Amino acid sequence: MKTSIAVEKVDSSQSAYKVPAMYKGYFNYTSVSFGLYYSDEPDFAFNISTVNGYRFSKNITLGVGIGYCYMHNGFGTPAHFDLQILPLYVDFKLDFTKRNASPFWFLDIGTTIPISMKGQYWDLEIKKAWPGLYLGTGLGVRVYVHHSISVNPFLSVILSTVNYESQFPSQSEPNPDDGQGRIIFLFGMAVGF
Repeated sequence: MKTSIAVEKVDSSQSAYKVPAMYKGYFNYTSVSFGLYYSDEPDFAFNISTVNGYRFSKNITLGVGIGYCYMHNGFGTPAHFDLQILPLYVDFKLDFTKRNASPFWFLDIGTTIPISMKGQYWDLEIKKAWPGLYLGTGLGVRVYVHHSISVNPFLSVILSTVNYESQFPSQSEPNPDDGQGRIIFLFGMAVGF
């Protein structure tokens, strides 16, 4: 009697631990993050953003992002400075593996549109403001939890600047080249679709 054994070859590219090809295409990536930023006083930052773009492969995405960022200078002190900006940027993200859970790196380059700037116990008046630089980078982990939905905890560093013209009541002419520049350290969570 002859006994035969059939061996089935498994295509590892179709493994449940791989990201299926169906995840190519358009995507949305929405994040909320909190953190601190560098200045001479205790500072706090909050950021919410959304990116829409295209996934070119299982590793590379490119999109356009818009967000809202609130920064508070002088937390817990009598005098403080509040800055609100609208970041508008191009987002590039690289996943390091094709697996269901993968570390990733991202880079954001764009501009900041000032919304509001004000200070308590300051008589400094902001005459006008115009866009500055928005540059961010960070690392995270992307985990698909259901079909094309992913959760993405991340750490990021952002350089944000805003240029404005300011004037104290005692001044006859405004300061034409004033500005705010901040390096922000954020921890956040994003959901991708």
